[in-house]
Amino acid sequence: MIEKIYTTINLTKKQLNVNYDLLKYTRFNAKSDFLANYIRVHLPYLIRKLDDGSYIPLNRYYKPLGFTDNDWYDYDKFKQLTVECVDITGLKTHGEPFTSGWFYNDGTTPWGSKEGYKNYKEKLKNTFWNKSLT
Repeated sequence: MIEKIYTTINLTKKQLNVNYDLLKYTRFNAKSDFLANYIRVHLPYLIRKLDDGSYIPLNRYYKPLGFTDNDWYDYDKFKQLTVECVDITGLKTHGEPFTSGWFYNDGTTPWGSKEGYKNYKEKLKNTFWNKSLT
């Protein structure tokens, strides 16, 4: 478990960058199980705001990016996995004040349609990399 945590600590922001770059250059293919499974595990399904105001990206399994195990995670104990968010206004949110924001839902999955794929990439870009908003 410790080794897994250290790997994630060192790779979270880098992993997000690499996986986003992969999406930028990958054409949509509705028949690709690889694309669907890759997005579910390695790219954000939601962003969770922690008690200290930082944000942690979680995959479709509500785990840190890259994890699919059955372990339960107390996100507030993983401050080292947090990332800077530039803009969360394009996300479907929950909680007042904001506690979580989703990049897609079961009806708008990035692997379900070209439009869903395009919208997902745009939300990722705006949330993490649109530096003109800072």
